[in-house]
Amino acid sequence: MPALRHRRTLPEATAALAALCRKFGTGKKLPTHLELMRRVGASERTVLEALAALQRAGRVERRNGVGTFVLDAPAGDAGGRPLLPAVDAGLIVAVARPDRSFFDHCLQALHREAGSAGLTLVSRLLAEGEDAGVVLPPRSQRPRGFLLFRRDLEPLAVRLQQAGQRVVLVGSVLAGTAARVPSVAGDHERGGLLATRHLLALGHRRVAFLGDADVERTRRWRGHQRALDELGQTVTAVRFGPAELAAWQADPRRAARVCRAADGPTAFAVWNDHQAALLLGVLARAGIAVPAEVSVIGYDNLPFAALLQPALTTIDQLLDEQVELALALLLGPPPPADTLPVIVAAPTLVARASCAPPPRAAR
Repeated sequence: MPALRHRRTLPEATAALAALCRKFGTGKKLPTHLELMRRVGASERTVLEALAALQRAGRVERRNGVGTFVLDAPAGDAGGRPLLPAVDAGLIVAVARPDRSFFDHCLQALHREAGSAGLTLVSRLLAEGEDAGVVLPPRSQRPRGFLLFRRDLEPLAVRLQQAGQRVVLVGSVLAGTAARVPSVAGDHERGGLLATRHLLALGHRRVAFLGDADVERTRRWRGHQRALDELGQTVTAVRFGPAELAAWQADPRRAARVCRAADGPTAFAVWNDHQAALLLGVLARAGIAVPAEVSVIGYDNLPFAALLQPALTTIDQLLDEQVELALALLLGPPPPADTLPVIVAAPTLVARASCAPPPRAAR
């Protein structure tokens, strides 16, 4: 299977166009839609939706028959940026960091849900580290509430809550820590347990875990470890990170050497479906047959997972349900002062074609 070519999602395209506006400067005319599609790496529909989002945020002006022009950036754009250029009392604000995976799809689901309910929604995309410097709306300006996506935005959620705003965080905090704001998340410990149990039940005893640098601090890692402990047998477990995946993409022969080593993994449990799709592409280029030689299980059950070759076995953490629960929590009656609502969605295993028993020689 050829390596997947990434097309930017709406949140990514919006962030890229906002950066392009800053580069062009106030009053400048933006290029044509076709040129913006080329620069941003997104479809025409995505570019048009991103331009519409920037127009609602007051960043661009679209003049019929003339073109699209950059407006003045919000005050403080060069340093600490306002979280919102203006606040409508009926507004719901979604704050996220583009990730090409689960949280991008959460934003898309939220826009669908808000549209069907007649709600006014604006998205604010933050680059890594930008959330620490944003300027919060004054107490006199209060939207209906803020939905923040990703656990690393919890400090911003706490700041907003302390400033008197209603907030809900969509994301699971690290293992051993307690949520500090109302939140909705998948049960990552159970999800990790289900993924590893599935591989072990198929007979795999050499399992690789592919995830971010802090994976061992997560609840999902605790679930992986529970499954290994339950088995009561010796299992070779190794961990790979984004650096190894990038190296394999650059040279698939490296992945082949890892998988075909005498003690190489016969299965990969991958942090999310996006990384699993990249890994499937690497393995195909390396000549490693999935699942005949190596099994791969992802996480999230994003729409494209069933369309991969082979179709990806994954953990469904109920994306749409989490978004619906978060929106209901935000719009419902305020919780009592002495309670902190934390809603956990129970994930399920979706078994498809990318997992099978290991080769006989590896058992």
